[in-house]
Amino acid sequence: MNLNLDHILILGAGKTGLSVQKWCMQNKVTCTLWNGDCDDHSNVKMENVTCVVISPGLKPSHPLPKAAKQLGIPVITDIDLFFSKNPTVSNHTFGITGTNGKSTTTALLHHIFYNTNQKGNAFLGGNIGTPILDLPVESVAKYVIELSSYQLELSHRLNLFAAVLLNLTPDHLERHGSMAQYSIDKMKIFDGCQYPVICIDDAYTLDAYNNVKKHHNFVAISCTQKADYYVDDRGMLFIKEAPIASLTDMPLKGKHNWQNILAAFALAHISGLSPDLIVQAMQSFKGLNHRLQTVKKLSNVTFINDSKATNAEATEKAIKAYHDKGLYVILGGRAKEDGLKSLYPLLHHIKKAYLIGEAADNFSEILKAESVPHTISHTLSAALKSAYQDALKVSDENVVLLSPSCASFDQFKNFEERGDLFCQIVNNL
Repeated sequence: MNLNLDHILILGAGKTGLSVQKWCMQNKVTCTLWNGDCDDHSNVKMENVTCVVISPGLKPSHPLPKAAKQLGIPVITDIDLFFSKNPTVSNHTFGITGTNGKSTTTALLHHIFYNTNQKGNAFLGGNIGTPILDLPVESVAKYVIELSSYQLELSHRLNLFAAVLLNLTPDHLERHGSMAQYSIDKMKIFDGCQYPVICIDDAYTLDAYNNVKKHHNFVAISCTQKADYYVDDRGMLFIKEAPIASLTDMPLKGKHNWQNILAAFALAHISGLSPDLIVQAMQSFKGLNHRLQTVKKLSNVTFINDSKATNAEATEKAIKAYHDKGLYVILGGRAKEDGLKSLYPLLHHIKKAYLIGEAADNFSEILKAESVPHTISHTLSAALKSAYQDALKVSDENVVLLSPSCASFDQFKNFEERGDLFCQIVNNL
């Protein structure tokens, strides 16, 4: 992508926008930063602007990017900017997207690369925490980037070496409008990709795979059926028909993680690493904070921080992972469109629920109809303390689980802040 970078207009002053501003300063590029939280954009002038970099939180339908396009000014993302200035880097970049599991998969793949005789030559970034423009540029390094639907919707052709679509379930539909458009935006990760990988375990990804496999050499992975790479119902990972390793022996526990492990393995193997090296590296990966993170055990109560569970499908995996324990679950926040729909078959596993945030009243009506014991706690602190006291009254092995099924933005900046507060309160008990 050939860009005129004489004057960049940066839309949004969050983590991404500030990263772009920092990059401009380091590269002596003139830039103007517009705070996307400000409703007033009437004073933003397009004169002399040669390129617009838009932050993921800003919709492409916003008046400013629309005005730029009408004037013929390119509207790009920080990811586009990174690859346009470092075009060969995309040839050794691995992308991960999906509704759930993308952060764990991204971190695991980075861990594999970093621990297979390539220390210092693997970088992690994108949606997972470090903006891509903050990463070092090295000609032989491997880059592992998590890409959200917001980032992909706004980006141009990425030309990645390899990429995976993990799964698709209804999410962010208020932004994308429909599942069809959400799927189209996610599939943009494969534009120009040398080795595209799709996990065909849900109806949406299977449909996407069936639509594209005849036109391009897609790699299929699965935890439900035989594929190019797959995991059987006993947890054995296969390449074609060849058994490689049992995932039940991995430190990253739970069937919900098999898909993440399989995807990271497939991408690492496509990169040229031997199965033995990959498996050896995976054995030392312990998982991520805020994703079924064991915080502490007090008496018979284990506290699990799953703040990253911002939709019901993610909470579904958490409940399945601990269904054999007494489950005291903290739910709520800013609800997604499907609410608790996918949890209905599992609600009988919950001994009691504690409801917080904007969704509390609505979730209370749902749980009342399903005869699930619950209380409206309003705040995370009140919910956690009540759950702990209730769990202590029962002699069984119990779990206090923060797995909200909701976005955090009603009470917190992000899911990390929500999870950090949970851990802080637990450690002070």
